[in-house]
Amino acid sequence: QAEGISDLRAAHLTGRVRKSLREGELTVGLASKILHHVAQEPWSTRQEIQNDLRVSAAEVRRALAFLLEQGLLCQAQQGESYAVSDRPEI
Repeated sequence: QAEGISDLRAAHLTGRVRKSLREGELTVGLASKILHHVAQEPWSTRQEIQNDLRVSAAEVRRALAFLLEQGLLCQAQQGESYAVSDRPEI
């Protein structure tokens, strides 16, 4: 009520937050695997990472976005290939 939204909308948003929290642990675990993979195979493509780790495209995209946001990976200017960042943003 304080936010001016309906109970149904609040319940929907609460469900989305809970889902994100559950997926967060999985995303961080996958991000660790991807970081290790890319350290071994610099400039791996998203498709190569997805195939080698045998995970869905959505999961890989979410983990890559996390790693890019954290400054742990850098992305090639052309295409979807990634390498470990030499200057992480800490």
